[in-house]
Amino acid sequence: FFFLSPQVGMDMGIVNAGNLPVYDDIDKELMLLCENLIWNRDPDATENLLAYAQNIVKRGKKMDQTEEWREGRVEERLEYALVKV
Repeated sequence: FFFLSPQVGMDMGIVNAGNLPVYDDIDKELMLLCENLIWNRDPDATENLLAYAQNIVKRGKKMDQTEEWREGRVEERLEYALVKV
């Protein structure tokens, strides 16, 4: 989104640059689905993106990161949630 936004006039944004993927490393199918949603190219864009996400989960390609952080102390959970979630 932030990569494409300057093309339509956005000149500033606040992001956590450490959490941004390299644009060229994003899966091409996912990129097309996201662009269709952002640019309103397809009336079914939201449903298509949701279906893609559900298929990723079903195939077991969830993020490798488990939810072990939820078992930590309150301070650790809060820190994780504020930074990562």
